[in-house]
Amino acid sequence: MLSLSMIILRNQSLGAPPQGWIKLNIDATMDERNGVVAVMARNVNEIVSWIWSAHFPPSDAETLEFLALREAVRTAVEKGVSPFVVETATNPSSNWRASFIWESMPGQLALLHDLIINWIPTSVNFVAHNVAKWCLKNCHFGYVELSLLPESLFLDVSEWVLA
Repeated sequence: MLSLSMIILRNQSLGAPPQGWIKLNIDATMDERNGVVAVMARNVNEIVSWIWSAHFPPSDAETLEFLALREAVRTAVEKGVSPFVVETATNPSSNWRASFIWESMPGQLALLHDLIINWIPTSVNFVAHNVAKWCLKNCHFGYVELSLLPESLFLDVSEWVLA
Protein backbone atom coordinates (compact mmCIF):
# COMPACT_ATOMS: atom_id res chain seq x y z
CA MET A 1 0.00 0.00 0.00
CA LEU A 2 1.20 3.49 -0.83
CA SER A 3 1.83 5.76 2.15
CA LEU A 4 2.93 9.36 2.53
CA SER A 5 6.47 8.17 3.27
CA MET A 6 6.57 6.44 -0.15
CA ILE A 7 5.49 9.54 -2.06
CA ILE A 8 8.17 11.57 -3.80
CA LEU A 9 8.01 15.25 -2.83
CA ARG A 10 9.60 17.92 -5.00
CA ASN A 11 9.60 21.70 -4.75
CA GLN A 12 9.55 22.76 -8.38
CA SER A 13 7.23 22.39 -11.36
CA LEU A 14 7.79 19.30 -13.40
CA GLY A 15 6.54 20.87 -16.63
CA ALA A 16 5.07 18.13 -18.79
CA PRO A 17 4.61 14.79 -17.02
CA PRO A 18 6.84 11.86 -18.02
CA GLN A 19 5.67 9.65 -20.90
CA GLY A 20 2.79 7.46 -19.71
CA TRP A 21 1.97 9.71 -16.75
CA ILE A 22 -0.79 12.29 -16.18
CA LYS A 23 -0.23 15.57 -14.33
CA LEU A 24 -2.95 16.83 -12.00
CA ASN A 25 -2.78 20.50 -11.05
CA ILE A 26 -4.91 21.23 -8.00
CA ASP A 27 -6.03 24.32 -6.15
CA ALA A 28 -8.80 25.61 -3.92
CA THR A 29 -10.64 28.82 -3.20
CA MET A 30 -13.52 29.89 -0.98
CA ASP A 31 -16.00 32.58 -0.12
CA GLU A 32 -18.19 32.96 2.97
CA ARG A 33 -20.58 30.17 1.83
CA ASN A 34 -18.51 27.59 -0.05
CA GLY A 35 -15.08 26.15 -0.47
CA VAL A 36 -14.22 24.78 -3.92
CA VAL A 37 -11.40 22.52 -5.04
CA ALA A 38 -10.37 21.98 -8.65
CA VAL A 39 -8.41 19.12 -10.21
CA MET A 40 -7.10 19.68 -13.73
CA ALA A 41 -5.58 16.73 -15.64
CA ARG A 42 -2.93 17.31 -18.32
CA ASN A 43 -1.34 14.77 -20.63
CA VAL A 44 2.30 14.54 -21.72
CA ASN A 45 1.67 17.33 -24.26
CA GLU A 46 0.32 19.61 -21.48
CA ILE A 47 -3.18 19.43 -23.04
CA VAL A 48 -6.02 19.55 -20.50
CA SER A 49 -7.81 16.17 -20.59
CA TRP A 50 -10.43 16.73 -17.91
CA ILE A 51 -11.34 18.95 -14.96
CA TRP A 52 -13.15 17.99 -11.76
CA SER A 53 -14.41 20.36 -9.10
CA ALA A 54 -16.08 19.75 -5.76
CA HIS A 55 -17.51 22.01 -3.09
CA PHE A 56 -17.01 21.78 0.65
CA PRO A 57 -18.02 23.94 3.60
CA PRO A 58 -15.76 27.00 3.85
CA SER A 59 -12.65 26.26 5.87
CA ASP A 60 -9.09 27.48 6.04
CA ALA A 61 -7.12 27.49 2.80
CA GLU A 62 -4.73 24.73 3.84
CA THR A 63 -7.53 22.29 4.66
CA LEU A 64 -9.13 22.97 1.28
CA GLU A 65 -5.79 22.34 -0.44
CA PHE A 66 -5.53 18.96 1.29
CA LEU A 67 -9.11 18.19 0.23
CA ALA A 68 -8.07 19.06 -3.33
CA LEU A 69 -5.24 16.54 -3.02
CA ARG A 70 -7.70 13.92 -1.81
CA GLU A 71 -10.06 14.69 -4.72
CA ALA A 72 -7.14 14.43 -7.16
CA VAL A 73 -6.28 10.94 -5.94
CA ARG A 74 -9.94 9.90 -5.80
CA THR A 75 -10.75 11.06 -9.34
CA ALA A 76 -7.53 9.58 -10.74
CA VAL A 77 -8.37 6.20 -9.21
CA GLU A 78 -11.97 6.52 -10.45
CA LYS A 79 -10.70 7.16 -14.00
CA GLY A 80 -8.06 4.42 -13.78
CA VAL A 81 -5.17 6.89 -14.08
CA SER A 82 -1.86 5.71 -12.65
CA PRO A 83 0.91 6.73 -12.41
CA PHE A 84 0.38 10.44 -11.95
CA VAL A 85 1.97 13.64 -10.71
CA VAL A 86 0.09 16.12 -8.51
CA GLU A 87 1.20 19.76 -8.48
CA THR A 88 0.01 21.80 -5.50
CA ALA A 89 1.01 25.02 -3.78
CA THR A 90 0.61 23.39 -0.34
CA ASN A 91 3.31 21.13 1.07
CA PRO A 92 1.41 17.87 1.67
CA SER A 93 3.66 16.82 4.55
CA SER A 94 3.47 20.15 6.38
CA ASN A 95 0.48 19.64 8.63
CA TRP A 96 -1.54 17.20 10.73
CA ARG A 97 -4.38 17.54 8.20
CA ALA A 98 -2.30 15.62 5.68
CA SER A 99 -2.25 12.50 7.89
CA PHE A 100 -5.99 12.73 8.47
CA ILE A 101 -6.72 13.03 4.76
CA TRP A 102 -4.32 10.22 3.79
CA GLU A 103 -5.87 7.98 6.45
CA SER A 104 -9.35 8.69 5.03
CA MET A 105 -8.47 7.12 1.67
CA PRO A 106 -6.70 3.77 2.19
CA GLY A 107 -8.70 2.08 -0.59
CA GLN A 108 -7.63 4.63 -3.19
CA LEU A 109 -3.98 4.62 -2.08
CA ALA A 110 -3.85 0.83 -2.29
CA LEU A 111 -4.70 1.04 -6.02
CA LEU A 112 -1.86 3.40 -6.88
CA HIS A 113 1.49 2.33 -8.27
CA ASP A 114 3.40 5.61 -8.40
CA LEU A 115 2.59 9.10 -7.21
CA ILE A 116 4.77 12.20 -7.31
CA ILE A 117 3.69 15.35 -5.52
CA ASN A 118 5.32 18.56 -6.72
CA TRP A 119 5.14 21.39 -4.24
CA ILE A 120 5.13 24.48 -6.47
CA PRO A 121 4.67 28.23 -6.01
CA THR A 122 1.11 29.51 -6.39
CA SER A 123 2.27 31.69 -9.28
CA VAL A 124 3.08 28.55 -11.29
CA ASN A 125 -0.31 26.98 -10.52
CA PHE A 126 -2.41 29.94 -11.71
CA VAL A 127 -4.62 28.01 -14.17
CA ALA A 128 -5.86 25.56 -11.52
CA HIS A 129 -6.56 28.52 -9.22
CA ASN A 130 -8.43 30.38 -11.98
CA VAL A 131 -10.51 27.28 -12.69
CA ALA A 132 -11.35 26.87 -8.99
CA LYS A 133 -12.45 30.53 -8.82
CA TRP A 134 -14.58 30.09 -11.97
CA CYS A 135 -16.24 26.97 -10.53
CA LEU A 136 -16.99 28.82 -7.28
CA LYS A 137 -18.42 31.86 -9.06
CA ASN A 138 -20.54 29.73 -11.41
CA CYS A 139 -21.51 27.07 -8.82
CA HIS A 140 -20.21 24.37 -11.16
CA PHE A 141 -19.28 21.12 -9.43
CA GLY A 142 -18.38 17.72 -10.84
CA TYR A 143 -16.73 17.19 -14.21
CA VAL A 144 -16.40 20.46 -16.09
CA GLU A 145 -17.12 20.63 -19.81
CA LEU A 146 -13.92 22.23 -21.14
CA SER A 147 -15.83 24.27 -23.74
CA LEU A 148 -17.60 26.14 -20.90
CA LEU A 149 -14.37 27.66 -19.62
CA PRO A 150 -13.39 31.10 -20.91
CA GLU A 151 -9.99 31.22 -22.60
CA SER A 152 -8.94 33.98 -20.19
CA LEU A 153 -8.65 31.39 -17.38
CA PHE A 154 -5.63 29.93 -19.15
CA LEU A 155 -3.71 33.22 -19.50
CA ASP A 156 -0.74 33.89 -17.25
CA VAL A 157 -1.76 36.77 -14.97
CA SER A 158 1.85 37.94 -14.85
CA GLU A 159 1.44 38.86 -18.53
CA TRP A 160 -1.73 40.90 -18.04
CA VAL A 161 -1.48 44.55 -18.99
CA LEU A 162 -3.57 46.94 -16.93
CA ALA A 163 -5.30 49.68 -18.94
